[in-house]
Amino acid sequence: MFISLLAIGIRSLAQQNKIYSLLPLMRNTTEDTSRALKLSLLSYYYLEKKPDTSFKLATRALELSQKLRFSRGE
Repeated sequence: MFISLLAIGIRSLAQQNKIYSLLPLMRNTTEDTSRALKLSLLSYYYLEKKPDTSFKLATRALELSQKLRFSRGE
């Protein structure tokens, strides 16, 4: 039981670190395919902790991908 709780805590911490590393990169990107991919990735990382934020980010990623005709980002 302890090991599974520890694993969940470590996974959560790792995702939080990934979020913090992506946020500064978001400030420096223009509306391009790179931004669409970063929005999608942020959405994935927020999925368990903040599903509403995850949905908003995923929607923004989808809209940007469609605007850019970037099928890989859809």
